[in-house]
Amino acid sequence: MRRLARWGAEDEGGQAVVELALSLPILLLVLLGMAQLGLMLNTKQRLEGVAAQAARAYAITADAQRAIDVLRIAGEPLERFSERSTVSLIVSRPQQRTVVEQSPRTSCTPVSKFSFFPRCTTVYETTTRTITTETTSLEVSGRLASLRAAAAPRNDQRGQWVAVSVTYLFPNPIRPTFFQLPATFPLTTRAVARVEVPKDKERDR
Repeated sequence: MRRLARWGAEDEGGQAVVELALSLPILLLVLLGMAQLGLMLNTKQRLEGVAAQAARAYAITADAQRAIDVLRIAGEPLERFSERSTVSLIVSRPQQRTVVEQSPRTSCTPVSKFSFFPRCTTVYETTTRTITTETTSLEVSGRLASLRAAAAPRNDQRGQWVAVSVTYLFPNPIRPTFFQLPATFPLTTRAVARVEVPKDKERDR
């Protein structure tokens, strides 16, 4: 009886070792995924701050090159930010126009009880809707490491909107040979600000 009990205890110990060996890779994969997700979310939050600083810099200066320089300085804490980032800076003015549309509506009424051909009339209903379109006054895009902006146009940009989009290739902290994961993950963010540069400063440009 003691031998049987000892064999049973050994079998249970061996079963536990096998179960641990089977579940350990899955548990390790989950822990690595959670750590990587946390790093990506932290980088995405910092990237949003970088784009917001660039949009704010253009909003108060109307200088695209200064906004690009702010991007480079603010993104320095991120690994190889200038080489791994693609930037798009677009200044546009929203315009609204009213569109009038007419749609036909046909209604039919019977002439009499014994008539098989009803009398139909067509009435045109008029509807009005507003469409918002954007007119682009400045657009600069490209890889941040080699991006240069030309002089801003001399028109008044006050009241227009600047949108700064940044795509950063986040380096994979896990070796790409493990689990066949890519070496980088693209993270994209966008910041929008209203241009507030004074008119007299626009005339001095």
